[in-house]
Amino acid sequence: LEPCGINLPHNHPRATELLYVISGKKLRTSFAEENGGRTIVNDISTGEVTFFPMGLLHYQQNLSCEEAVYISGLNSEDPGVVTTSTRLFTFPEEGLAATFDIEKEEVVKIRENLPA
Repeated sequence: LEPCGINLPHNHPRATELLYVISGKKLRTSFAEENGGRTIVNDISTGEVTFFPMGLLHYQQNLSCEEAVYISGLNSEDPGVVTTSTRLFTFPEEGLAATFDIEKEEVVKIRENLPA
């Protein structure tokens, strides 16, 4: 992961993920439990490991100015991946505007500026 890079929030609907840091000083990882649950945030470095339970929203962000190298393993041949920002903004503008309490025009602006 490049310096200051991020692996956007996403989930794997059919797998739990295990992540091991090969090299890197400060890799921030986080996942959110179901509604009403906790949000777990961990900063891990070389030789440390974390996991993301199946189906839960999670991300990784390199908080360091140096590249972070990690390896992930998933317990399924077909884990799937749903990138939250890109999938969420496929919903109709009216629903998103109501969700975020913003005007539909703001939804359009956000949609136009999302990472690919």
